[in-house]
Formats: sequence, C-alpha cells, structure tokens
Amino acid sequence: MVYIDSVDRGLSCNCRCPKCNEPLVAKLGHEGGRQAHFAHCKGYDCHGSYMTALHKLAEQIIEEEKAVMAPAYKEIGRQRMSFTQVEVEQRVERKDLQPNIVGVTEDGLCWIIEIRNTHEVDESKKAKLIESNITCLEIDVREQTLENLKSFILESAENREWINNPIYDAQIVEAKRKRVSKLEEYLLSCTELTFPAYEDYDSGKISIKEAFVLSKTDDKLFSQVKVLSSEGVPFVFNIGSHDILETDINKESLGECNELIIVTDNLSPEDDINSSALDMSWSYHLVAEKEREEKAKEYRNNPKYDVIPSSDCPYKCKYRPVNGECIYIKEVLHIKGDSYVVCDKERRLKDEKYSFVSDESPYDKKIIFRNGKFELALRERLQTTKQIIEKPQRNIQGTTMSENLPFEKFWTIEDYYKYLNSLGSYETEKGYSAEIVQCEKVCNKIILLYIYPVDGITPYHIAVISTDNGNLIRNDVAVYTNENSAMKAYCKRLSAMRNSMCCQPDMEIHDNDLPF
Repeated sequence: MVYIDSVDRGLSCNCRCPKCNEPLVAKLGHEGGRQAHFAHCKGYDCHGSYMTALHKLAEQIIEEEKAVMAPAYKEIGRQRMSFTQVEVEQRVERKDLQPNIVGVTEDGLCWIIEIRNTHEVDESKKAKLIESNITCLEIDVREQTLENLKSFILESAENREWINNPIYDAQIVEAKRKRVSKLEEYLLSCTELTFPAYEDYDSGKISIKEAFVLSKTDDKLFSQVKVLSSEGVPFVFNIGSHDILETDINKESLGECNELIIVTDNLSPEDDINSSALDMSWSYHLVAEKEREEKAKEYRNNPKYDVIPSSDCPYKCKYRPVNGECIYIKEVLHIKGDSYVVCDKERRLKDEKYSFVSDESPYDKKIIFRNGKFELALRERLQTTKQIIEKPQRNIQGTTMSENLPFEKFWTIEDYYKYLNSLGSYETEKGYSAEIVQCEKVCNKIILLYIYPVDGITPYHIAVISTDNGNLIRNDVAVYTNENSAMKAYCKRLSAMRNSMCCQPDMEIHDNDLPF
C-alpha cells in the first residue's frame, strides 16, 4: 500500500486497485483543483475499494510497526503490545479460524488480530476460538480514514474488543495466586496484627504467639491461616480474591474461633504489607456471637417470646401485615450468618384471641385490633350497625330517608350526634363501620376519634362533621399510628374548637387554624 504523494503521475505510478487488482491512474491534482487521488482506468466498474484499502492498510501498519494498542481486560488495563514477529494472511478468502494477522510476542505467545470493516467475527467463529483456547482481538476500522488510521491503531484503545483472551486470564490467575501467597507469608512471619472494628467493638491489636497454614486449595487461590494470640485466643484468616471468597470455599465450622476475611483484589505485588491497610473484615466475632446466642437463649426460655428464622417469619405468621413493619417483632438477631426474629408471642396470641374476620373489610385478611379495650366492643357494634342499617326506612324532620341510612341529606347536627352516641360506631365514606373512641358536639360541628382497623398502619382517625342545608359534610383531618398520639391530638383540637367556635359561634373555623 502506498500514499498518493509518493508515486508518479498517471499510469506511471504503476499501482493496482487492492479490490479488483486492475491498474490505477494517479491524479496528483493541482493548487485550487481537486484533491490528489487514485482512479480506475475507464471501463472498470469497481465498488468497495476504499474499505478494502482501509483493511489492507491496517494490516500493513501492524506488520510494519509490529505493535498495536490493546484495550483493558478485566483487571488488566490498556497497554501497547509489541511483537517480535507479525504474519499477515495474504489470501482474500479465508476459511475457518484463519486469521488476518498473527503477532508473536517476545515470550513466544501468539495473538490473533482480526480487522473488521465489512464483516465482524460471527458467533460461530467466536465459539471455535473459545473452544480452541485462542487469544483474539478484533479492531473495528469502519469509522476511520486512511489519514488517521495509523494513530488509531497504535495510540487509541477505542472500537476494539477481546473476543477471547486465555493469555490474560492465565496472567490474572497467576497474579491472584501471588497475592494470596504474599499475604500468607506475611501472616506467618508477623508478630503483631491490627484487626478492624466490629459493630460496637473497637478495632485493636494482638500479639502473635503462633501461626500456621490451616488449609489451602489445590490451585492456591485460597488459603486459611490460623493465628494464636499471646493470650491464647484463636483467629482464622480466610485469604483470597472477592470472587473466590464469595463461593464459601473451605468455610466449614471452625469451632471456637474468631474468623476474618482478607480480600486480595486491591493488593499490588510491589506494595509493602501493613496490617492496618489490609482489606480485612469480620465474618465471625467470637465475643459478639456469644452475646447474641445468650440473648437468643434468654428469649427462647421466656414463654412470652418466639425466636423464629427470618426466612420463615413472613410466610408462616398470618398476622404479619401486607405492608409496613410487623408490630410483633421485638428484635432481629444475626447469629453465625443467619437471621432470627424475636416475636412477641404473648401480644400476638392476645390479639388472636380477640380478632375476627370483618364482613365490612375490603381485604381478605384477618384484622387485628391493637388495643384490647376496643376489640370485643367493636365486634359487637359492627354487628349492631349492620342490623340497624337493614331496618326499615324512618323519618327525620318529616322527610323520608333513602336506603343508604344513616348518611344522607336533612340531618341536624343534634340528630346525628345522638345517633352516633347511641350506635357507638361510625360509617366511613366507603361504607365500612368503625369504632368510635371519643365523640363531642361543639356548637354546629361534631369532632370524633374513631379506629378504622382496615388502615393497618394508621388505624386512628380524627374527623370533623358539619352540615350544609341538611347535607352532612365530613372531613378526615388527621390519622395516627397509636392511641396515645391520637388522643392528645383529639383533645387539643377539641379545646381549640371550643375556644374558637363557642366564643364566636358564627365564625367559620378552618382546619389550618387547629393543631394536628
């Protein structure tokens, strides 16, 4: 391949097309005219010659320079690869695994380079390369020009990918093995170690009395070193890369030992090892685990509690809510890598005793009422409400009501207040009955606190009810998770309504004037 400015004009250039092999004319151009270029002689119809030239020039650059910029691969960064020998396949039609270029490095390893301009390495060929354990780099030159191609191949790592790279894979494995060996030697030779903090326990140092290799894998990618402190406390260190440690290799129970892991991924073979700078973490803290086991034992011996594996809790406990925190969980314990839920069995069984399935509930689940003093009364009053609603029509202020009693037009506040007090329950806008906890009439409004158990997380509601030409106007103004908070807010709001409305009965009061 030659550049236009290195040849004679016309047919004297003695050049041929890289695509069709027919003679070319060198048109050198002139100042202010067309750019210098090659052209076919008249009568030749050739297409795709530019892409073929790009392909062949890429091969020629690598052959002449004996180098190429290689992209990053896993933990190995980009680097310029130099070859002692480069062979370029001259045939246009290549079969099977026949490569564009083969580069041989100083250590005798072969690297295949494929140039992509029209066709990529297909899946079939990729599979054969992987099966044959052949290293192959594909360089995509489709977006390049003849002018920038050299700098692209030798200086850039863009638009290229490793199809397969067993050479780098072997180098990575060997680097992992060296890091494990280096850390193993360090633990066997050091006299003092700094271990990391663990939850409420501070980091600290131990003086080493004895250290020995407990076990290691055949490939030497994982090692277990046991250390005895000067006080006789045993420590086991699991050494390996993150991916190896995740497989739980050689992680059978070690008995009464503190157990830590040391991840080797960020350790450079050239680094001086310092125990305070190691990527070290706890997998089993002997003192902390003993405390947890003692706590679990206390809970198990207490008839008020159940200690249940966390994996079983959401599926076996029928009282666990669909959303939100379970109200019966007292504590979660993590023991030897497993999680356990401490369940307040006494409270759960108490709720079970007074629970019932409500016909009014829109959910197909058991409703649990969290305060015992409402539970039995609510069950009875829900039934009473159902009976009253099914009674025949009646007249209020001489006006016939519809079948949707008791919430319709033409109620006075006094009538509705008496009705709520006699019934003891409140029918929500969705038609479900709720237990009234407190109910007061203040001038021309009613304020009530009711418990609506369908709202699992926030069952306590405060509502303010007024009338407009006989129409009941209901406004839920606040919701609460527990009775104490709800009762405090109810009392403050009631006091504010009394102070504002009874002193000035004609003054309209807005919700934002009241405490929540």
